[in-house]
Amino acid sequence: MPHMTSVPTVAVQPSQKGPFVYVVKPDNTVEMRPVQVALTEGQNSAISDGLKSGEKVVVEGQTRLKNGAAVHEGKAAGSGDQASPKVAEADKAGGAAQ
Repeated sequence: MPHMTSVPTVAVQPSQKGPFVYVVKPDNTVEMRPVQVALTEGQNSAISDGLKSGEKVVVEGQTRLKNGAAVHEGKAAGSGDQASPKVAEADKAGGAAQ
């Protein structure tokens, strides 16, 4: 079985070139990265190619982003900073993703 990574389904965005996620890089900019979705079940999607376990993906606010945009990880609702996207960490598929 190939190595897969699990992300919240809301992180996966459609495009004419196929699905992608915004990955948050160490310098707090985002990279628009194509992914291969192997399976979507409920609120999680198993990614078979394009993402590694532990990478952070944007799960809210993607419509305001473009490749290379600077981001600051979103805090709890009501923080007053509506420009900050919410971020989740990719997990190994089959793990207990929260």
